Amino acid sequence: MNGFHATYGPGVKTCSDYREARALGGIRLDLYQNFAFGYLAAFNLISPRTYDILGVHSMGDALLWVSDYCRDNPTENFTNALAMLTVAYYDERTNFKRSDGWFGESSSARESAPSTLND
Repeated sequence: MNGFHATYGPGVKTCSDYREARALGGIRLDLYQNFAFGYLAAFNLISPRTYDILGVHSMGDALLWVSDYCRDNPTENFTNALAMLTVAYYDERTNFKRSDGWFGESSSARESAPSTLND
């Protein structure tokens, strides 16, 4: 993190709001989780030498890490909590595709090929 930045949607909410949604479940929690999926996918896309910021961790591990961070930093916004997750996981990220292939079919994770731009 290098300073001020724009954030959107659930990212503007506080960590205490996220923890409340986590406790209640339902659609509010889905909004935060979908925001986290997008944030982490974008991080993978724009970060040099990064294939997967989660490395060997599952999305469940990551969301638990964020919940623990939010417990200790209740006034922080959700985007900054995700940014701190990427700082914590950065040295453990994978920067190449696993030799045994992708993790398999999942409703929340799939491999994406690079996009090609036409002139």
